[in-house]
Amino acid sequence: SNAGAGMQKTIEAMRHTLGPGPEVVYELPYLTLPWPLAEQVQAKQRRAVADAAQTLYAAVKRDEVRGGLPSSPSFSDYLRFRFFKKVSADVAEYLPADYEYYRDKAGYYYETRVSPVKRVAASVMLKVSAVTMKDLAPAQSPGRA
Repeated sequence: SNAGAGMQKTIEAMRHTLGPGPEVVYELPYLTLPWPLAEQVQAKQRRAVADAAQTLYAAVKRDEVRGGLPSSPSFSDYLRFRFFKKVSADVAEYLPADYEYYRDKAGYYYETRVSPVKRVAASVMLKVSAVTMKDLAPAQSPGRA
């Protein structure tokens, strides 16, 4: 059926927009049409909203002891942190605010435990990306060594 056409693409775009930081605990596609829906469809939507609310509540309670922060970052979030920390240091003159933000952050955005496996894997991926992205580095001007 065409109902909800494009909904998955919309959710995917929203997922990418969030970027690092918040933990997505539930994705709830919700169809709203300009006419009344059948009762069975409305009941299904109410159940989906209730499930999402329960999942959100459980996540909040789980992370409450850490001020709402997850116990450990996902690998992609950790890799993104390491990448931006390194880039901001490498091009501090072009990204001074980013450099100031990341400069004193030791292991992650907040105090947390990052597994040794994630740290090693991120280091390897950063080394590989440095080689593949070397053409994107700032051009050497005559005044720069």
